[in-house]
Amino acid sequence: MITAIEIENFKAIRDRVRVEFKPITLLFGPNSAGKSTIVQALHYAREVFERHNLDPDRTLHGGHAVELGGFRNLLHNHNNSRPLILRFELDLGAVDLPDYDLDFDPFALNPITEHSTAWNISREAKSAWVEVVIPWSDVLQAPYVSTYEVGINGRIFARIKSSEDLAQMQITDLDLLHPVFPGESDGEEERGAEFEVLFLNIVRDTADEQYKPELGVLGQRSALPDWDRPLRLEERWVDGADQQQVKGLTRVLSQALVGPGQILRDVLRGFRYVGPLRDVPPRNYEATKSPEEGRWASGLGAWDALHENGDTFIREVSDWLSRADRLDAGYELRMKRYKEIDTTSALMLALSPDRALDDFEELRADLDHLPTKRRLVLVENGKELEILPPDVGVGVSQVLPVVVAALDDGADLVAIEQPELHIHPAIQVRLADLFISQIDGPKTFLLETHSEHLLLRLLRRIRETTEESPLPPTFPLRPDLLSVVYIEPTADGAKLSTLRVDATGEFIDRWPKGFFEEREDELF
Repeated sequence: MITAIEIENFKAIRDRVRVEFKPITLLFGPNSAGKSTIVQALHYAREVFERHNLDPDRTLHGGHAVELGGFRNLLHNHNNSRPLILRFELDLGAVDLPDYDLDFDPFALNPITEHSTAWNISREAKSAWVEVVIPWSDVLQAPYVSTYEVGINGRIFARIKSSEDLAQMQITDLDLLHPVFPGESDGEEERGAEFEVLFLNIVRDTADEQYKPELGVLGQRSALPDWDRPLRLEERWVDGADQQQVKGLTRVLSQALVGPGQILRDVLRGFRYVGPLRDVPPRNYEATKSPEEGRWASGLGAWDALHENGDTFIREVSDWLSRADRLDAGYELRMKRYKEIDTTSALMLALSPDRALDDFEELRADLDHLPTKRRLVLVENGKELEILPPDVGVGVSQVLPVVVAALDDGADLVAIEQPELHIHPAIQVRLADLFISQIDGPKTFLLETHSEHLLLRLLRRIRETTEESPLPPTFPLRPDLLSVVYIEPTADGAKLSTLRVDATGEFIDRWPKGFFEEREDELF
């Protein structure tokens, strides 16, 4: 999972900023301050890491709701003299680095290295960062990835650098003594010694006195590796070496360099975005037969998910929408199933009041052959009046995609802009409980919001969790599970402040412009 993102020279952000992702991460700030920049960086990152699309307008997640406008438009003040830089930090505790085995057999090596544990570092890799540097090339008249950097367990492992004309790619700054390599001693410099010996035994005349070898790599479009396959080392660097040792070296370099980026690509695939304006489905709405991620941006992906996930999921969404101890929005959600009969058909005529059902079994067979259709309806609490989505209040139509996105297991990283849009303050505070209920696992919510009510409920839940009580809190929340980021515009680009919360639900840090000071101004 992504634990933090660093951004530089991207839209509203000029100098590098860092945002730590907690299970619930709130982005506050005035309009046009740069809150959407954080979310758009995720859109752009997926284009880069999955499609190598450095100059996008539309994105896979954004559908018609997000239009990035191309690379030049993404640069802060459209200044292409500085590169765009993105860094992602990853928790690898629950995932293994990919194993690029290459038919590698360590037992075919000589006795000195046949049992080496340096050929697989996945067990030792607990965290990683992946950074890409993307400048504009006057030679190519296009952006390109000039540097791809990987760090493991808080220490840089290596970089891949590309020439501006994309003719040469090299692994640089390789840390042969990186502690991720097992060794006989726990001393930092000694742990990696085993790999250093293996490396220098394989690679000819490439290491300088500071142990910063440069290895040429082939087959890449830029410094960004191609995923799902190992690196290709230039033969001149390993010419004459034992082929099993070369395979072992390629395997571990691929695992350490390609692996974290490939994992990041997969995490970004699981990113889900719900935009600030959610469409109401039409009366004759039918779910798409082919899943389309971009429909979530307009909210229609939520209605698709309700059709796809079945009755159990619909009941869960309905409970959250209708129950008094949940959102209490006043409506239940039901899936109706029906068949359409042509009024001039033999079946319809046979069902008319003046006809006897002599051939019931035959009519039943005809009816069974008709396709069953489904329609989602809303039912007002305490009544049985069925209402179609276009006929219900706008608040319910806006909050339902938020509820579905929160409850659906199809994404681990969910970004929602203005989840509180068009809904009553009483429902806004209860949305906090919805998000809390879903973070007992890998899910992370990134919420761009203006809602004081949402924040106050989160602070209350922290306070209730800390206080001693004979009954456990229904929605427990610890301070380390919440991140509050305030974004404000300055002459030098957006400024970000992380506001810490203590165990009593109080802010440790002062808000840059006060805590929703408009309320105080109006009251006093």
